[in-house]
Amino acid sequence: MSVLCFQREMLQICTAALLLLLSGFGNLVMGEISDNNFSKCKQFFYKNAPPEGKGITGKEYVPICQYYKGEYHFATLYNEKEYVPLYSAYKVSTGGGQRLNYWMYEPQVCEKTNQSTILPSFKNLLERKEDDPEMKEIQVKQKLKNQADDEDYKRSGYTKGHLNPCMHQGSQNQRDATFTLTNAVPQHKESNTKTWVKYEKKVLNLYNKNCNKEMYVITGAIKYFQKIKKKVSVPEYMWSAYCCPSFTPSDDNKFATYAVMGRNNKNSGRDVVNKTGYEIEEMTLETLENKLQKLLSTKITLFYRHCKK
Repeated sequence: MSVLCFQREMLQICTAALLLLLSGFGNLVMGEISDNNFSKCKQFFYKNAPPEGKGITGKEYVPICQYYKGEYHFATLYNEKEYVPLYSAYKVSTGGGQRLNYWMYEPQVCEKTNQSTILPSFKNLLERKEDDPEMKEIQVKQKLKNQADDEDYKRSGYTKGHLNPCMHQGSQNQRDATFTLTNAVPQHKESNTKTWVKYEKKVLNLYNKNCNKEMYVITGAIKYFQKIKKKVSVPEYMWSAYCCPSFTPSDDNKFATYAVMGRNNKNSGRDVVNKTGYEIEEMTLETLENKLQKLLSTKITLFYRHCKK
């Protein structure tokens, strides 16, 4: 959730102009740039412990506590260099609600302040107030932002793939909060709308049937093989893992942890994912971490003590 880090004066001008608009638009989200330890949103990690690994602590990674309508809803580690998140971490909840018909973004993160504003995408704002000269001025400046935009996805051949899916969130506010462009990666439609959504439904079913308390999920994307619009990196693989430390045993032995990985590029090597095409390979948490270690060139631990009490 960021814009290109340019001169402080330009950022202040842009911020001031944005604040003038706040009274005119109701769908505002607040994103909070966190420290490296996600201090304001650790509750979305098992035992308040974010994933560990030397390879995911570079200056290009921005920890974000996703904040919307007075509450934190999930955590994201965003890669400013690649214009995509490395992962989003959240707790599953049940309920109901609708899907938003637009995506939101945060116009600033350069100063790494604690309060940064996410607005609906410019397309939607301009549809509401096309003749607003301040909107047109901000639109030009936002071309400098270092995150994906709706325009980047048009005619790209890729969909916006949620890392934290709205179906895993129970309230309308929780669902709305997932529609930020920093919670999405360019995902092939075959993966997004078929195999991956099937897995998301399976996780939700396991949560409802077998998980007695919290289910912690970390979903990410990794290894980039091309860019859309010479800007947004397309991940080669999608991955996800859950942690449910208190559970009712299941016949398939998928508790307390389980994990999956699948291709976002059907031509990727079989040495990482054994399934063909966009099919998802199920695996243990330890197996996923070994695969991530190979792709990240660093050891990584997703859940504290591998989700053991």
